[in-house]
Amino acid sequence: MKILEVRALPARYLTSWGTLQVSDRDPPMDLRFLRRGVALGDPYAPYLGLVAVDRGEVAAQVMVERTRLVTPSGPEPCSAITGVITRPDALGRGLCSRLFREVHRRERDLGIRRALLWTHRTWSAHRLYEHLGYRDIYSPPTAVRSPPRGRAGRLPDGWSARAARRSDARLLARLLNRSNRGRTGLVRRFPESFALRFALGWRMPKDHLILRLRGRPAGYVGATQDRRSVAVHEVAVADATGRAAAVIAVERLARSRWVTFSSTTFVRDARELLLERGYHLASGDHIVLMSRNLGRSPTLGLRDLRELCASSAFAQHRGDIF
Repeated sequence: MKILEVRALPARYLTSWGTLQVSDRDPPMDLRFLRRGVALGDPYAPYLGLVAVDRGEVAAQVMVERTRLVTPSGPEPCSAITGVITRPDALGRGLCSRLFREVHRRERDLGIRRALLWTHRTWSAHRLYEHLGYRDIYSPPTAVRSPPRGRAGRLPDGWSARAARRSDARLLARLLNRSNRGRTGLVRRFPESFALRFALGWRMPKDHLILRLRGRPAGYVGATQDRRSVAVHEVAVADATGRAAAVIAVERLARSRWVTFSSTTFVRDARELLLERGYHLASGDHIVLMSRNLGRSPTLGLRDLRELCASSAFAQHRGDIF
């Protein structure tokens, strides 16, 4: 087995690399796609990630981005581990473990103190991550409401809503930053994050609802919808009136469909409002954020980190899941 950097993967391995990604139900990506993302601001590590070549084929990968965890002491650069895949017929060979150890060594040498990753508690990979030293620190809350019998009601005085356009990418970023002002957590996305998601097709402008107060942009809601439900993953507003406007705007959009809020600390921020409007709340779900100390002394220990994530100042949305 040999370990290769994704940024310089030889052409003879590209097809088996694509097959690896499809095995995880992801569309194949190539270096042109990744380089386009980097050019748009996607904060990958310089080497992009590592792959394990075993028996002449790419059999496992670990991709590495960068994020910042804002703590009371200031922002802490972190490794954002993503795209962890082992081909089904290569399971049990320890390939991902070896990739992780090499990633940890590289990131530590580059001065990074902490690695973060998202996974599901029920996946077998969760046990692997624990074996590698990762520990659960946070799971996002959820709120669900069944289809209402009556109308959602009117927005608070002065509030209105409209669908976002592609040209609103920077506006959405400003609204998110404004709502995160003074908060801790994964609140420092790279400046062109919305433009990149729109350009690469990861998110659609129409899935964002811009909230306006007396004609001026004051927040947004990020949601996806189908015939049965409207699923809200991001809400960026600055105060209680904005929270009410966001919830009512979503319910007006849903009409007779289910409404869910997940992958967002808005559920915690608007707890009383959601309960008053008939939502059932759960404190977490199967998605979990894990953390590992890379060897240097981080700004927060495990207990402090868990307390940070449990505090009312902590902010997190779907776009912060890497």
